[in-house]
Amino acid sequence: VSAFDADGDGLIDVYNFDQLGAILLDLDGNGQADDPENSSAYMIAFPEVVNAGSYSGYELMSNLDFQNEDDYEDLALKTTNISGSGWSPIGTSTNTSFTATFDGNGFVISNLFINRSGNLRQAFFGHISSSAEVRNLGLASANVTARFSSAILAGASEGNITRCFVSGQLTTSSDRIGGIVGNNSGSISECYSRAEIVSSGGKYVGSIVGLDYGTGQTISNSYATGSVSGNTPVGGLIGGNNSSLVNCFATGLVTVGNSNSAQFGGLSGYDTGNSTDCYWNTETSGQSTSPNGIGKTSSELQSSTSNTGIYANWDPDIWDFGNGSQYPVLKLVAGGVASQRN
Repeated sequence: VSAFDADGDGLIDVYNFDQLGAILLDLDGNGQADDPENSSAYMIAFPEVVNAGSYSGYELMSNLDFQNEDDYEDLALKTTNISGSGWSPIGTSTNTSFTATFDGNGFVISNLFINRSGNLRQAFFGHISSSAEVRNLGLASANVTARFSSAILAGASEGNITRCFVSGQLTTSSDRIGGIVGNNSGSISECYSRAEIVSSGGKYVGSIVGLDYGTGQTISNSYATGSVSGNTPVGGLIGGNNSSLVNCFATGLVTVGNSNSAQFGGLSGYDTGNSTDCYWNTETSGQSTSPNGIGKTSSELQSSTSNTGIYANWDPDIWDFGNGSQYPVLKLVAGGVASQRN
């Protein structure tokens, strides 16, 4: 047990932005810089990490707010300060992806800022590999401007994302844009998005995922309340789906720039996958149809106080069903039940 792994779980403790930025130097999370030339910079952030090579990732130990970092600059990769182009994503491509575990421990990172309209894979994580897991993390009030395959949480993901949420806004003119993931072939569970996703002319746009091209993967126990706009395919939960959707719902307004195409809907846009017990709000979404899912009114979606009726197959250990005039929300996601109902 070291000073930076107080609970001995193999995850290095992260308390501040310098340490958060230093993760970019150690994408496999083993406690040493991937490039020996950056070893000294890494050790400035984590001076007491011992037994390098024995760790498997990182865990957040407090809430962080970019607005409180007037001169934030990650010491590792010389990311410009918050008044410039903002946060530099963790992992940028298939060959330089995040391959470890990141546990947010239920904490929230607020006011993430990225302003790179010409860059792809812009998000908190640029690319998450199939071996990686991101869990228990909230990204609140984000402001992201980016290009192809971008999001708020992860631009592209092949890994596992669990119990995370995003809110704020993502603005682009490009394709494969989502709140949780832009370009997804991994699994997503117990996540929600309140983010406004705006793509002027882009396609494959959704509040949770832009394009899902996974085979045998599942997006489950997740929901979206944020508005979505773009050219088709566009969906309230997912723009393009080739996977399985289980126990999900979407309520956000869906605005389509190219209504001549039929590839849009309240839940999904283009869809070759399948869904089980998934719904969208036919009133608040502005969409009466969807290639997948079942359309419901507000009162129908808010009618239950337990896993009965349309929610009979939803797990009460995962979902809080409210008081009979509220939508279900997730119990264990970062930020807690109370924040979801505010």
